[in-house]
Amino acid sequence: MNHFVKSSEIETISAMSEKVELPIHYAELESVYSQTIDRGVRTLAITSCHGGEGVTTLACALAKRAIAGGHKTLLVDMNFCHPCIAREMGLEEKPWHDLERYMSSEITYPDQTNDEQLPSELAVLPAPVTPTGNLMLREKQFLSACLQAWLEQFDVVIIDTSPLNAINRHNLPAERIAAECDGALLMVRSGVTRQAELTMAMERLAGMDVQLSGCVFNDMNSPTLGDEIIRESYRLQRWLPGLMSRIRHWVRTSPLLNMSV
Repeated sequence: MNHFVKSSEIETISAMSEKVELPIHYAELESVYSQTIDRGVRTLAITSCHGGEGVTTLACALAKRAIAGGHKTLLVDMNFCHPCIAREMGLEEKPWHDLERYMSSEITYPDQTNDEQLPSELAVLPAPVTPTGNLMLREKQFLSACLQAWLEQFDVVIIDTSPLNAINRHNLPAERIAAECDGALLMVRSGVTRQAELTMAMERLAGMDVQLSGCVFNDMNSPTLGDEIIRESYRLQRWLPGLMSRIRHWVRTSPLLNMSV
């Protein structure tokens, strides 16, 4: 299964493909939320070794969960390597011209006509259509000032960053963003991410004294039978919520169905 790792404790999280929404009522998502935002982490960076490891899926789910918990939340896309939050939420990508006011005029609220499941309170700062002001964004003082300004308007700020090992002249280094946040999560795709790549990513974070809240292992490439049954159960959630909840509870407690192959 997938695991949320924080210091010596290991908790379970079921991750999904980035093209699939992660429901906020997942007990596994709750374990990540309870170890970060629910513990007072107001600024959280989510990163990975490479793209396609589920960062955007987790960032969006945590933002929605924070709103459900009564926190006014801002979701920021600083993945200049492969931005996708704007596309997934039907938002228009614009240049970041309002740098002096920390992009406050570029913050928008998704139109619920495109997705009724999007909370009306969710505020989003999409990645710029062009990396305007990238050099200014690289400055430690400016990043810190952005976070301070955003926290005057919002309770929680969640940032989707570029992959740590991505080399692109337009990238805003993920480790620099994470260093300015209260906490950071590192996504790892089991069976895909190599140990050497993970080691390199961890060294980048350690070099900036990042407060790593934990790692989320995405086992979408090698799910257990139990994972597959739980995933498929959500197809019937709308019609049989009670039965599906009992089935998921039974599956999660079954050693046989959760055996790794």
